Amino acid sequence: MVHCASALGPCDSSAAAPLLASHERVAGPGGASVFQDSPGTFGLAYHAYVSPNVGYPASRLLFTAAIDLRAGRPAIVG
Repeated sequence: MVHCASALGPCDSSAAAPLLASHERVAGPGGASVFQDSPGTFGLAYHAYVSPNVGYPASRLLFTAAIDLRAGRPAIVG
């Protein structure tokens, strides 16, 4: 993951791990979109396989997760 101070930089890639990656039974996440709900909480909607049903003919399912912005860098919560 790359963190930028503004749209023009400067940027660094010192994050320890990607924002979105396979975990537990969630495999191959992708297609992430950030959204904000009516109370103002940021979230991430993405699709992923549920292991062991990975690849064709299995379908990816929709998942959502909260985004925590308090540490100065986004982090997925749950």
